[in-house]
Amino acid sequence: MQSRAAANAILACLSIVALVFAGCGSTKMKTVEVTPPHVTNYVPPPAPRSVVYTVPVTPEAEGAPPGEPGASGSAVFSVNANTDEFCWKFSNLTHVTSPTVARVYRFVPPRGDVRDGFKLDPHYRPSGCAPENLIFLGLVGAKPQEFWVSIHSAQYPEGAARAQL
Repeated sequence: MQSRAAANAILACLSIVALVFAGCGSTKMKTVEVTPPHVTNYVPPPAPRSVVYTVPVTPEAEGAPPGEPGASGSAVFSVNANTDEFCWKFSNLTHVTSPTVARVYRFVPPRGDVRDGFKLDPHYRPSGCAPENLIFLGLVGAKPQEFWVSIHSAQYPEGAARAQL
């Protein structure tokens, strides 16, 4: 008789524990807002896709101060969607004295503001890859014409040579 009562008590306890755990899964999850504050028509950029751009390097760019006279060369940029990297290779770079750093940035001409910029590397390197976030890579793939790369030097700290994707 005692073992039956003990078994019923254990069964009752297990039933209560099961109900408690079952109730834990029924609570609603908190929704996380992904739209930036004060934006009513936000559309996230598309997922990045792998793409390659080959462009000329020049001293001129819309809305930027003039670069080093006669600067030229070529640049190859790529978005590697598999590794989430932005890669670059500058070649035949001439008339750019002692480059110090290269930066990529988004320039939107109607408003003329520079946004979403980052250094390709802490110091100038003629080639390499930099990890970048998916939003930035998606924007590069969706609107490459809004992105520029600027090669800076001590004499031209705002850009000796530039290339538009």
